[in-house]
Amino acid sequence: MPESTAASAALERAVRTIHDRLAEPLTVDDLARAAAFSKFHFSRVFLDATGLSPGRFLAAVRLQEAKRLLLATDESVIDICSRVGYASAGTFSSRFGQCVGLPPRTYRLRGGVGPGPVQRGPARAVPVRGRITGAGAGDLVFVGAFPGPMAQGRPVAVAVRAGDGPVTLHEVPTGRWHVVAHAAGPDGPLTFRGPVGDDPVAIALAPRALLDPPLLTALPELSLPEPIGRPEIALAA
Repeated sequence: MPESTAASAALERAVRTIHDRLAEPLTVDDLARAAAFSKFHFSRVFLDATGLSPGRFLAAVRLQEAKRLLLATDESVIDICSRVGYASAGTFSSRFGQCVGLPPRTYRLRGGVGPGPVQRGPARAVPVRGRITGAGAGDLVFVGAFPGPMAQGRPVAVAVRAGDGPVTLHEVPTGRWHVVAHAAGPDGPLTFRGPVGDDPVAIALAPRALLDPPLLTALPELSLPEPIGRPEIALAA
């Protein structure tokens, strides 16, 4: 087996361990053992492959499952907290709010719909233009600008459009941001993430892979205010 393929298989074993043992107090040592790597080597290879440390990835998967349970079950927040490996309901609620953009109970009451982009004060801002490929004709595609490679917290700018084509994130503050795109296709979720560099940004959606970081942010209402035939719908930050 080629070295890169062997490394990917080892990392996937670690990620499957996360999903299979989510309620347990897993450590990076446990994940490194699942991958059959030393802790140092595992942490380095995992960061290179996912853009996140193993600990951050583990925490993200816990919150991703909590999001699902809040919408798909009637379990209490305390019970969900325990099921995803948190010993403290206070710590869980605080972390959930930071990463998703809403407290757990509010997230459930809103049906998982987020408040939209962060409202920022006067500052120099520019539009970021992109072109989406890989989406189905009827797929609604969410595009957001985030501080890091994982979609967590509230984005600084968002846009929603149907299918492939041009999209614009208006009023993106100057600085370094990552574009994250998400759509629910017929074969499962599609995703893209990458730093903002070229303009327009090439946003090529692909099926989610096991090593893709979870999408934690509470998405805005994914509906178009005008007919789908319009080439793009952009929501200003």
